[in-house]
Amino acid sequence: EARKTILWQQTIQELFAEGTDVLHLACEEARRAGVVILGGARMSDAHHGGQWQARSDNPLFPQIVMDHPEWCNTWQDGSVDATLHYAFPEVRAHYLGILREMASNYDIDGLELDWMRFCRHFPAGRQREHLDELTEFVRDVHTMLGEVARQRGRGRLILAHRVAPTVE
Repeated sequence: EARKTILWQQTIQELFAEGTDVLHLACEEARRAGVVILGGARMSDAHHGGQWQARSDNPLFPQIVMDHPEWCNTWQDGSVDATLHYAFPEVRAHYLGILREMASNYDIDGLELDWMRFCRHFPAGRQREHLDELTEFVRDVHTMLGEVARQRGRGRLILAHRVAPTVE
């Protein structure tokens, strides 16, 4: 199993080195197989670490987080988290742009927003204060998918979610 993982990683690295868009390849193969294709997006990933940093060599640490600590969540002790705070319009616009790019540029049937990965969308203990902003963002994503579907001559694009069992 470990050997398969290493071969898979080497193959992906070689394709990237050649300038191949791996997501386009994956979409082509999935379309050939007749399966529904949902582009997935982690809406609050923190694999890059839990604390904000001004600089990071970790390729998973987002530039937007380094550039804009004021848009980041905070921990209960007031320290800056390395995840983005969805109450900021700039954060919602940033994510909406990424999702629009995925929906517009790839042959997908819709998007799955993964709200479960790290579940840090607002400052600790303040989740209920910002439900309206998150609802507005999801509405904007739904509207954008409708626009992209019309541009592509599709009836609709699917909007799916992975969500936590409670707001907390």
